[in-house]
Amino acid sequence: MSGVPTRGTGPSRVPLEVQYRLWRLRIEPGAAGLRELAAASASRGGYASLVFVIPPTDGPGPLSTTLASLRDQPHQRWRAAFALPGDGAFPVGAPDPRAIAAVLEPDGDWAVALLDAASPEAGEYVALVPPGARVTPHGLVLAAATLAGDPDCDLLYTDWDELGRLGHRNSPHFAYGWSPELLLGRDQDLGGLVLQRQDLLSASGGWRASEAPVEAYAQLLRAAARARRPRHLPVVALSRSRPARPAPTVEERRHCVKALLTDRGTAAEIKTRREPEVTDVRWEVIGSPLVDVIIPTRDRLDLLRRCLAGLDRTAYPARRVLIVDNDSRDAATLEFLAAQPHRVLRHPGAFNYSAIVNHAAADADAPYLLLLNNDVEVLSPGWLGAMLAWCQQPGIGAVGARLLFADGRVQHEGIGIGIGRVAANLELGWSATRACSAVTGACMLIRRSAFQAVGGFDEGLPVVFNDVDFCLRLWAAGWRVVMTPLAELRHDEGSSRGALAPEEDYRRFCERWGEAGRLRDAFLGPHIAWPRPLTLRIPPRRRRRTA
Repeated sequence: MSGVPTRGTGPSRVPLEVQYRLWRLRIEPGAAGLRELAAASASRGGYASLVFVIPPTDGPGPLSTTLASLRDQPHQRWRAAFALPGDGAFPVGAPDPRAIAAVLEPDGDWAVALLDAASPEAGEYVALVPPGARVTPHGLVLAAATLAGDPDCDLLYTDWDELGRLGHRNSPHFAYGWSPELLLGRDQDLGGLVLQRQDLLSASGGWRASEAPVEAYAQLLRAAARARRPRHLPVVALSRSRPARPAPTVEERRHCVKALLTDRGTAAEIKTRREPEVTDVRWEVIGSPLVDVIIPTRDRLDLLRRCLAGLDRTAYPARRVLIVDNDSRDAATLEFLAAQPHRVLRHPGAFNYSAIVNHAAADADAPYLLLLNNDVEVLSPGWLGAMLAWCQQPGIGAVGARLLFADGRVQHEGIGIGIGRVAANLELGWSATRACSAVTGACMLIRRSAFQAVGGFDEGLPVVFNDVDFCLRLWAAGWRVVMTPLAELRHDEGSSRGALAPEEDYRRFCERWGEAGRLRDAFLGPHIAWPRPLTLRIPPRRRRRTA
């Protein structure tokens, strides 16, 4: 049974730009708040030292905009390296000793030349900032403070927005939590300020002008495996202007991923997905490990027949089916089960999904366990191989699938927590393989060693939140949980058991993980009213103090 109910994902009736203007008034500090941030920065030694590299641009205008935004910062411990415009004039009035101009050779590598000019030292953080972008005053000081307070963080990235024609800020982009799996599929979530420790930048080969226009993306792909404690800071720290050069194409991003995998000697196929901005990495399955498919059922022979027929159409061959019968009464169902070529395990008594899973897992011995609801229908043959290939990747303990309603709407692309309720199924508006807090037990592939490491499912959660709890315990034990749209199935949620949500399950889950209002999802930004991706969380107006 799926561990959480589905919630509607309709957008807000208020246009996003209107929401964003109000959000900024309530969230971002005004003049007095900036003075407080500046005073705090000065009193603590200026926080971390930041270095900015601004790629060459044709005219002085964009460069002037970016340097002016840095010059007016409350955080003063920064310096920036840039290339002088063609006329050789300093772009922002009188020269600033923190702004370092470099003369580029006609055929030289601007990335190497500007980094040499900036000369970042060990412990300093470096960012590539496009000319024309503005660094927000509160964003920079908060990023510097965060890095100073987390000395083990090698990489910090922020949210961002866009500059309109008149310089107005609009179109906010709230980044997803750190997921190297997602980075392979798309680069849009790292469009804000990305600050890397100097030694991480150096160890990953730095930016390479020869990789333009995807030099920043290519370097981050190389850095992802080396980064310690990468963090998302949910602050809009960069306002981007329209790029002077065309945005990288899907083919150019695909080439970056292909080069990375070639350097690693990893076998994978790279394809473009339906969404134009997403690429898919289809790993090759290593060997032919056995998968035990666990199907809990009670009566509803129509659903069980359809589920088993889909397994017969599944391409991955090394699989066994274990049907767990929880007190079926229907004569036709009992006759069908008695004639099954698959193993049937009896689990009598009151419905307890966690106990059913644990019973079946103890009776099975394959290195991978697939939990599959009887109301799930296979849509294409390659789904299990796609899930298994991801589950074989280092550190991954469980993999979920993209599940659809009968009418084609998305029912599940991972589960989010702390989004106005304990947990809810997600539809983000785009599909890419990514880490997430949890995936539904309706279709979940689990590495047996990870299952054993956390002691299986909690039988004190018999009906709901059991899959969410299991995934959170995987994360706590050092395993990763991912969802891949490369496995797409239909799920008639609730067909077998209906919509059950016992209060006791809710209470037990909250005792362990926190009440709905206190839960924080590691991957969903706090500023969006998930699961409604076009609705912002706007805090209430602050009351003025009275004498």
